[in-house]
Amino acid sequence: PYDRSNEQEIGVLTSTDGGDTWGNYKRVCFRNGCRDGMPVPKIIGDEIVVAIEDNKTGYFIPYTVRTTLSENWSQPVLNDGPGRDYSLKVPLDHGIILGAPYLLQIPSGEVLLSYQSTQGGRPSVASSQTMQVAIGDNTAINFDRTTQPFPLFTNQQSTWNSLMLWDEQTVLAVG
Repeated sequence: PYDRSNEQEIGVLTSTDGGDTWGNYKRVCFRNGCRDGMPVPKIIGDEIVVAIEDNKTGYFIPYTVRTTLSENWSQPVLNDGPGRDYSLKVPLDHGIILGAPYLLQIPSGEVLLSYQSTQGGRPSVASSQTMQVAIGDNTAINFDRTTQPFPLFTNQQSTWNSLMLWDEQTVLAVG
């Protein structure tokens, strides 16, 4: 419904019969005047946690939105309302791009969050972004201990990244 603005909302359709039919559209999240984007959902404990990029500050930054399995988005997460959390334990400067998030829960229970970023003195332009991975707790909050899997120069990039559990002890980073 936002064909005359740059706004975007995230929604969900559910099928209970293998995709033969689909239920009604449910709004997951929306921030007025902004573009919530690139959702990556994971079931973590008794919650549905969705990593999103939120451009509340002008640049994209990772947030999570969440609902319980039993509530299943009966109420959307709007603006800075309950259920929307800034992902990183320590907020970063607003001039840093942190977009295209991805979530992975590892066997220890901790949750990994990857995103493409201009952290570490990289120019705040799309062509300078590289993959960063932060570690959160078993509820997918307080992400810290950030690393950069690919040691790239500032004129190189790694974008549209994802993570995969290769085996019980190995995480595969793809960029």
